[in-house]
Amino acid sequence: MHHVDSHFHLSATDLSNHLGCDHLTQLNRLVALGEETKPNWNDPSLAVLAKRGEEHEASYVEYLKKQGLNSIYLKNQPVEATTDAMKKGIDVLVQAKLEKGAWM
Repeated sequence: MHHVDSHFHLSATDLSNHLGCDHLTQLNRLVALGEETKPNWNDPSLAVLAKRGEEHEASYVEYLKKQGLNSIYLKNQPVEATTDAMKKGIDVLVQAKLEKGAWM
């Protein structure tokens, strides 16, 4: 969740977090507004889980490539890179960014 130009920008993670705990949404809102600071907490098991997720994604993308599909890695690229890849007919868009209104 980000607060830019008096508007909140929300992600799929924000929605998922809200479904799990609406109080977390309020805490994230206060952080986005600068009224609270996010606690600094490190759980090594989360880093392991994230690494396993990245390895699984890379393995699946490699599997798709072996099936003859072409792919492009778009993490941290603007929305225009996503739409350009779609226009070019790229089969697999990895970590692509999409936006619509307040949702990204």
